[in-house]
Amino acid sequence: VGFLVCDMNGLKVINDTYGHIEGDKLLRAAAKTLKTQLEHAYDVYRVGGDEFVAIYVSPNDAVVEKDLEKVRDACDAYTDSPIILSIAMGYASGVYSPRYMDIYNKADEAMYVNKTEIKKKHPELCGR
Repeated sequence: VGFLVCDMNGLKVINDTYGHIEGDKLLRAAAKTLKTQLEHAYDVYRVGGDEFVAIYVSPNDAVVEKDLEKVRDACDAYTDSPIILSIAMGYASGVYSPRYMDIYNKADEAMYVNKTEIKKKHPELCGR
């Protein structure tokens, strides 16, 4: 099984600066991007305010990486917002067992590493 943990960047910034209507619009864009671009995922779920998880069954890591690249490209192409569409992503896979949360936690850790990299490149997503 593979887990792709995703977290939108900049939601607080857009809500505080441009209002919740713009924030909701960007959140919907993130959800649509994940749902359409992660075509090899079993499914994509919203698990928190701006957090999502995609589940891969019998994943091929090279195929998953192509899905991630498609998400990045779609985010770069999105222009209908006063700030960029940015989604931090972390992926991990392993043998499904009662300890599947270990796999999920590795994906979550990888997502936070990616989030840190993105925020260094785009400090405008950090707010004050």
